[in-house]
Amino acid sequence: MGGDDKEANDDRGEKKGGGARFCAFLVALVIVIAIVIVVLAFTVFRVRDPEVTIKTIQLKNFALTFPPSGPMLSFALGVSVNIENRNHASFKYRDSMAYIYYHGLLIGSAFIPAGKVKASATSTISSDVTIDASAFTGNPNLANDLSAGAVPFFVTTSLPGKIEVLNLVKHHATSNLKCTFSLFPQTASVGGLGCNYKLRFQRAKHLSKLSLTGAEKEFDVAVQIHRFHLSPSPLV
Repeated sequence: MGGDDKEANDDRGEKKGGGARFCAFLVALVIVIAIVIVVLAFTVFRVRDPEVTIKTIQLKNFALTFPPSGPMLSFALGVSVNIENRNHASFKYRDSMAYIYYHGLLIGSAFIPAGKVKASATSTISSDVTIDASAFTGNPNLANDLSAGAVPFFVTTSLPGKIEVLNLVKHHATSNLKCTFSLFPQTASVGGLGCNYKLRFQRAKHLSKLSLTGAEKEFDVAVQIHRFHLSPSPLV
């Protein structure tokens, strides 16, 4: 009898010891999983803003004439935009447009086809923008700007897209770029480029159309301002 009781107690002790070890293993596993999740949250799953900046602006086909009706300005622009993706996942963006304004008047646009920027990579988009010369006809601002030696312009674009992490987590985002620059008729060059870029993460929201007045106000109060110096662009 005594031997049987001792064996039974030993069995119960082994079961309790095994249960305690199993519980300790589960706790350790949960802690490891939590640490892995935290590490991934600050590395792979951390979403960083793709930076959209203008790389170059080239003045093309510049012509300035002075007919009896008033000064006439004609030109085209070659614009290159950099999209720097600092994420550990690709950034896919949809078809978009870039718009150029002169004193609140839309004078040109360029189509930006859909594309993809690989993880931790930079992609360059180049596009030619033809300016509507008729927009300057009878425009009272042109004579004043020519006298001042600089013709100011405002350009804006939005790149709606998504960042997909490991095919599991999708972040819908829109990169916005707003810039001002000037054309200098005496040297047939462009310069004085100042840009504001922003990225807004969304949850399946549709982009609202950007009104020029609102865009100009937003640009005036923008906090992140990036200044660049553009060397005179050769005529083409």
